[in-house]
Amino acid sequence: MRVTIFILLVFIPLTSFSALRFKEVFYFSERSNFSDSHYRNQRPPYYFPGNFAKEQRVEPKRWGEGEAELMEEALSELLSLPQLQKMFLFLARKGPVALKRFAEYPGRVPGGLGRMNQGDKKIGSVKMWAAEQPSFYVGVTDDFFKYMGHLDREKQVKVAKYIGLHELSHLYDYRMRFSFRDQQFLRATGWKWAWFLRRWENQYVPEEKRRALMKKVEEGEMSLRDLDRIVREQYGLPSFYSVTNPKETFAEVLAAYVLVPEAKDFLRPEIMDFLDGILNN
Repeated sequence: MRVTIFILLVFIPLTSFSALRFKEVFYFSERSNFSDSHYRNQRPPYYFPGNFAKEQRVEPKRWGEGEAELMEEALSELLSLPQLQKMFLFLARKGPVALKRFAEYPGRVPGGLGRMNQGDKKIGSVKMWAAEQPSFYVGVTDDFFKYMGHLDREKQVKVAKYIGLHELSHLYDYRMRFSFRDQQFLRATGWKWAWFLRRWENQYVPEEKRRALMKKVEEGEMSLRDLDRIVREQYGLPSFYSVTNPKETFAEVLAAYVLVPEAKDFLRPEIMDFLDGILNN
């Protein structure tokens, strides 16, 4: 008796990760920040309202030769990371995000730690920042191109890559309001709104302690690297800058979790659970 054996071949399609293209998420712009807002009827020069210095003009400058290519290369490295695809898909749907070039930061240069570059170097202006109002964009200055190739020895990450993700995390946060209303995030990072003081207070590093530590750095009694190390080892946060306010905490923990190899050794487990939830689910 002949026995015929049928072999059923099941073909399972192999799916591979496909990163978003740069132009799906970003575009280069030289338009005024106010061209799409209620400020568009003002005559140039345009000025930032409120907390920005009126003497600072905010008109973007033209991208220099090769600068757009360098910017695209730096951000494309982030686009290639699988764990950031959910964030970039969200930004692409809401955007794309404008990239603008300035000679210098068009607002008041922050004091204290806000002026310190990685490695305790003080610089004269902010390198890169994200803005939601009056338009949704990421701005860079001359200093960005001076420092973008530097390697942060402590984090083992290029400055442009780390700062880029930090600022893009702000845009994600602007839309999702993680740092403002997500109770899991606020509990994990120790933030609580102090109604009587009308400010955010961190239970791990209260405002008075934060100011005292910052003063030691500014007076040269302690290096910023030493201070960052204390915050990592004692409080499970990536840097002293991450206890500035909840928004900076969100940007710092996300950038560290994705880019810093040792982040899983020092970040609080509750923070990693939160980040896994927003990046992978």
